[in-house]
Parts: sequence; C-alpha cells; structure tokens
Amino acid sequence: MIADLASIATLILFVFYFIGRIITIFNNEKIYTDLITIESKDFYDDRMQIVEEWKLEEDYYNKVFLTTTEGIRDIRLFEYRYDSEMNEIGKTLIKEKKFLNVGHTIEIQTTIPEIRAKYKLVYTTQDFKQVTYVMLGNMKNGVTSELVKPLHTTKSVMYYLFR
Repeated sequence: MIADLASIATLILFVFYFIGRIITIFNNEKIYTDLITIESKDFYDDRMQIVEEWKLEEDYYNKVFLTTTEGIRDIRLFEYRYDSEMNEIGKTLIKEKKFLNVGHTIEIQTTIPEIRAKYKLVYTTQDFKQVTYVMLGNMKNGVTSELVKPLHTTKSVMYYLFR
C-alpha cells in the first residue's frame, strides 16, 4: 500500500517536473545573447574582432554588426526577390558561414531600409534556437534587437528538456 502511494507520488512529481521544464522553455524562448547593431558607414571600433566583411552594395550607408557571445552556427544571409508590384516572390542565399566563435563579429555593409526588407539574416545558436533578423530599421525606437526573432526548434526543446 505504501509502495503504491510512493510510486504514484513519484509519478506525479515527475509529471510536474516536465510541465515546469516546458513552461520554462517557452518563457525563455525570446531570450538571445548575441548582439546585432546598426551603425553608420563611417563607424569604426578597433575593439571589434571582425572576422568577415560582407559587402552587399557598392554605395551603402550602414554597417550591420553581428557579434556573438556564445558562438553561433549556420549563418545565412538571404536576399528577397520582388516582382514589379513589390510582392515577394522568393529569396536567394547570397552569403553563408558555418561557425562564428565567441567574441567574433561579421560586418555587413548595406543600406538598411525602413519599409520593405531586402535582406534576411538567419543563424543557429549554441542551444539550437533559430534566430531570424529581417534587416529593417526599427522606426519605433531604433532598437534593432526588437526586430530579432529567436525561435525554438525541435533540437532546442530537447536540449532544454534533457540537459
């Protein structure tokens, strides 16, 4: 009788543990630690460890810096294609890098539009979240990180569930 009650109590605690883990996973979904900043064309900081420069346009006005604090993988930059009526008809992979180590930076030289995006940056964090940044200026308050969208993948849910 006591053994049965102990088994049931253990099972209930096990279920509550996994429910709590799942709640924690989705409460922390929007958190990411990398830094994406937009600066002017003339900006220079010798403390940045720029490992690659991606020049997307000859006559550009901005530099977008992607700096990682934990290391990121599978960095891809897509260019949107539009028809004559400005409807999106697809996207093309134009740049990619397999890995960016801790503290390293990619500099992207482009002009950031305010209404219709021309480029999209996608990468995977060390905890397997997929982070997407549609390269637009934040007209609300200028904070670029508000436009960055980290999302859980199946791997990231499994990572947090069983780590």
